[in-house]
Amino acid sequence: MRRKETPTIPNGYSVEAIPIPKSESPFLFEPTDIDFAPNGDVYTSTRTGQVWKLRDGKWSVFADGLHEANGIRVAPEGDGVYVMQRPELTFLQDTNGDGVADI
Repeated sequence: MRRKETPTIPNGYSVEAIPIPKSESPFLFEPTDIDFAPNGDVYTSTRTGQVWKLRDGKWSVFADGLHEANGIRVAPEGDGVYVMQRPELTFLQDTNGDGVADI
């Protein structure tokens, strides 16, 4: 019987537990990818077609209505988010600063 080894974290890395978003109505949170903006915001895409943003410990929906979002990448300038969804690659932007993508 093999001994179970304690996992080690390489130098320069850390582990942080982040609670999943909560909603008034039941929903299935199935993240498919995650990326970090230059300002520290966390973006995650979900199989159910949403993009969630975590800022200052609070989750909010950045975009909704996508078709099986399977990947996400914050633009290098931090001015938008690329999302790979089933039919296409989409670039989402919040042009009015309300925290929700409008383009």
